[in-house]
Amino acid sequence: MLTYKNLLETAIADKLSWVHIDAAIGDDLRLTDAQSCEGFIQKFLEDAGKGYLDLAQERGKLNGFRLQHIVSTFFLGISLYHRNPRLKNLIDANLGQYKGIILNHKENPFPFIWFLICLFHDLAYRHEDEHTYTSFQEIKEKYGSLGNRVAVPSLYSEELHGEYFTYMYNEHKKHCDHGICAGYMLYKQCCDLREKKNKEDPKHWKQELVGVYNYAAWVVACHNMWTANEDTKKLYNETYKLQSLDWTDGRRPIKIAEYPVFFLFALVDSIEPIKVVKDAFLLDRILIEVSDEMIKVDVKLACGCRERLNGNMDKLNGWLTNVHVEEGTNARRICLHL
Repeated sequence: MLTYKNLLETAIADKLSWVHIDAAIGDDLRLTDAQSCEGFIQKFLEDAGKGYLDLAQERGKLNGFRLQHIVSTFFLGISLYHRNPRLKNLIDANLGQYKGIILNHKENPFPFIWFLICLFHDLAYRHEDEHTYTSFQEIKEKYGSLGNRVAVPSLYSEELHGEYFTYMYNEHKKHCDHGICAGYMLYKQCCDLREKKNKEDPKHWKQELVGVYNYAAWVVACHNMWTANEDTKKLYNETYKLQSLDWTDGRRPIKIAEYPVFFLFALVDSIEPIKVVKDAFLLDRILIEVSDEMIKVDVKLACGCRERLNGNMDKLNGWLTNVHVEEGTNARRICLHL
């Protein structure tokens, strides 16, 4: 098994899997350094096409470990994509409609779309912490609507976003859900940028990019919408119109074969360790192995973080995929062949 750090370093070094123009990107990337991660984000945006650096200016207000989490999430997803042929084929087929659209990622749209998702998914934490928005309507008034639903199961909708926002705000100390905020922010910022740049360079900033942004925005907007458990089941079904998020009967609507990018992000964001350990120097104490059938993770940490990381993996059983504890060990096997 590789250490988690080795897995990411291997992905970073495999430039052909995610870089299309500037081969020097990532040469000086240090996951242990938040400023280095911020520099990588800037360089990736610059490489994606002139103008993208204007995106996501709020990243400068994130805590350092969240910048590390963004970069770690990106490369964990890149690793799983390239190490699991079935997953890669499913994603390539799902994203085939966007091939040829993105300026510097024409042949393979996955790295750019995946980067947008990883970059924006935690970008609205400040709004969550500061209770910036008191209603979903305020978000809609500032950012507008998303395009037609893509990338996620049909149970997700803008109406569900509104109901979930109300639930979070009312039941969790005026929490302004960061995922919903970030999804709408992503779509608005990207579409505004494209419209502006299209006037200068219509060949590269074509209308079809709107579909790319919409795809990423739906994944981000829905990624933090928790399903019901025994404690919240009554609230979901009787107080709020969240019955479609009650999967306590064993349903798993986020199917890898139908929604592979959303499945991958739900998995990666759940198991990525930096947001738990908050110390990239500890990544050598986490072992990981990827095969066609599963991901095996063995957390060797001695602190309470081990229980939290194992708990995050075990919870996947309730809504995403099968997770088994390997007999006689602490290792978890996360199923990828459903």
